[in-house]
Amino acid sequence: MKIDCPIIKNWYFTEEPSSNPFALDALLWGEVYGSSKFEDGTDIHTSRVRYFIREDENSILVRTRNSTYRIRREEALANTFGCEDNWENILKVCVEGD
Repeated sequence: MKIDCPIIKNWYFTEEPSSNPFALDALLWGEVYGSSKFEDGTDIHTSRVRYFIREDENSILVRTRNSTYRIRREEALANTFGCEDNWENILKVCVEGD
């Protein structure tokens, strides 16, 4: 079952996500779409990441203190912690979704 939540495009993290999915310190930055709080395309940063939920190999839900956002592998900003090289490391710290 897919959760209806805003999507973050051109996303990146302020630092590489920790190996402990419940002790993450990173902030997620990017352009938000489908949010009731922000106009589409608004640059935002989230509160600290609490954990990741894997939807599939190319889609992850990022849970913060107050919100859930969807990020997709192909929409990462290049040359950042969200880039292609680190996607596999992010998947390793994900909890499994439905």
